[in-house]
Amino acid sequence: METIGAGASTLAFVLLALKSAKIINESLSSIKDAPNIVFELSKDLASLQSVLGRISGSSLQHAPTSTIESLNDILQACTTELSSIECRLAKFSTTSGSSRSNRVYKGVLAYVKKEDLENARSRIRDKSTQINLYLSLLQAQSLLQVSSRIDTHATATASILEQILGEVSKLHTRLDQDAGVSEVEQLPATAGDDSIDSAMAGRLGAMALCSELESSISRLSTLIDHDGLTLDADDAEQIIDDLRRFVVIAKERSIEKSRIISNSTTYSTVTEDDTRALGRDLKLIEGLILSAPIIAINQSGNFVIHYWL
Repeated sequence: METIGAGASTLAFVLLALKSAKIINESLSSIKDAPNIVFELSKDLASLQSVLGRISGSSLQHAPTSTIESLNDILQACTTELSSIECRLAKFSTTSGSSRSNRVYKGVLAYVKKEDLENARSRIRDKSTQINLYLSLLQAQSLLQVSSRIDTHATATASILEQILGEVSKLHTRLDQDAGVSEVEQLPATAGDDSIDSAMAGRLGAMALCSELESSISRLSTLIDHDGLTLDADDAEQIIDDLRRFVVIAKERSIEKSRIISNSTTYSTVTEDDTRALGRDLKLIEGLILSAPIIAINQSGNFVIHYWL
């Protein structure tokens, strides 16, 4: 609560100082043919206004109370000095814009000694420098607090990362131990592993073959609902490849079945001659597909689709 009260006082002093500096600057700027020292005093006031504006835009919430109290003392002295100059000028001010006003301001300049104006410039510059230094101090203290919080978070984060790395290391150790035990258990079963690998390879091959057959059947099924008289070249070529694939697969299965029959001693209703005859027929169909100039699909239906090879 003390910090909030000190911050409110700071803002009040800044607003009063800004108000007085603005009035003084406007008064000095309205003097025509003023000497150079008046322009220099106006520049110093503008610089002071800039520093006061930066103070009003700064956050004092986390600033130390002692720093804010010292700053308030400087701002109070600055406000008093500016108010004194404002009151001194107000004694000679009249309606702005009149010729008499210009004469009065010239009289003020004649009445006020040059040394007094130099002293006023010096005091204003001193106040501006002091306030600027306190502003830099507040910024440095704020950065220090932020850096301290970052260091705290960085330390906590590093601790968490070390814990995670420890858990990962334990996990790797346990996995290595499990892998070593598994290798020891599998050493006597090398022959069994070979048969398992062969069976797995066979299953994978069968799965790939089923996938190819499924794609071919899906493409050929589209011909059932086809209502055109021609096919695209790419589609027709793909269909020919699908038909050939069916014939090749059937021929391979026929050969495999023939080998099984020849090695089998059990009775079978399918003779070896029948299997060989089927193989010859399939080979003939494959040759016709590859060599035929025209293939007619659904020839017995309502329309005929021709593909020219």
